[in-house]
Amino acid sequence: MENQTGLFHATIVAGGAEARRNKGLELAQRLVCSGSHPPCGVCRNCRKAAQGIHPDIRFVTEFMRKEDVGVAIKIDPIRALRNDTIIRPNEADRKVYLIEDAQNLNLNAQNALLKVLEEGPPYAAFLLLCDRAGALLETIRSRCTVELVEEDPQSAYTPEALGFARVISGGTELDRVKYLTAMEQKKPDRFALEAFLADVERLCQDAVLASVTGRYSVPELASLVQALPRDKLLSLAEAARQGQTMTAFHVPAGHLLGWFGLQLSL
Repeated sequence: MENQTGLFHATIVAGGAEARRNKGLELAQRLVCSGSHPPCGVCRNCRKAAQGIHPDIRFVTEFMRKEDVGVAIKIDPIRALRNDTIIRPNEADRKVYLIEDAQNLNLNAQNALLKVLEEGPPYAAFLLLCDRAGALLETIRSRCTVELVEEDPQSAYTPEALGFARVISGGTELDRVKYLTAMEQKKPDRFALEAFLADVERLCQDAVLASVTGRYSVPELASLVQALPRDKLLSLAEAARQGQTMTAFHVPAGHLLGWFGLQLSL
């Protein structure tokens, strides 16, 4: 639901790390502002927000163990955040929660967050800062507005997808098998597999487009165009799309990645 600040209950800010953090802090200031044209920059709430000392702007890292910060956001910090929403704001009309690196939310944490978004009090606002909105469950995205900010081209794709593109372009068939086997040994969950396949699909589609426009946002796109003909790129994109559908049926990671690797040799 939209409020007087023009912002909704929950917003995804997607893009490069520095740009999304700056935008998230700007939106948080806007949400707590008590001026007539938020963010006014001069009211007490705005000044505190700018100094990073506003008691009603909370970061998910406050609820996390130090060793998990920057690595994974598990379910316990989201549960703690949910419990904190019960406490009303101290000084502002709104209480703002910034979830930085929201792409690191594991599946259980995302499901717990979904419950918070659905049942949280009207004064609570949630800002999910991530490298790409597609890293979040569709059920979460459907409950948020999305703000796109300047993006680091490399962050548009998962590191696993970019690595796979490099192996496709310059490696042997054995290299591809080894790469997918190494991925399987990391025991990726359904969400991680879906993100990997979605980005492989986009990489192949973007490579086809770049071959026409001549604009390559990342070096891997140029390498794909040089290594694979257009019809092969499109068939690989289609295989990645089918693989995403298969994740919904809880196909084991080894079986799914093995099937996907086989599509390269067809």
